[in-house]
Amino acid sequence: MDTEYQQLTQNLDNLIEVRQKLQVQFNENNQVKDEFNKLTPNNTIYKLVGPALVEQDQHESKLNVEKRLDFIKSEIDRTESEIESGQKTIQSIQQSISQQTQQESTE
Repeated sequence: MDTEYQQLTQNLDNLIEVRQKLQVQFNENNQVKDEFNKLTPNNTIYKLVGPALVEQDQHESKLNVEKRLDFIKSEIDRTESEIESGQKTIQSIQQSISQQTQQESTE
């Protein structure tokens, strides 16, 4: 049970790290969205492709950012549900260990 507990806590730590990285990406893309909202139709957007800047359609760029935000949000939600599930499993293992310890101490 100890190895299972250790694996679960390690997995939970990894999931929390993934969620933090996703949150950073979400915030960065939200900043890009905010900047795009300040643009006028006459402004030009460039995208870095390799070493070159390539002109991008403003509407298409805004849609791409929206899609990225939706995707990242769904990944955050999925990761959070995995974290909750992992926490519940860890709690049940902790309770089992606690009960075993109590039984051993009373014997």
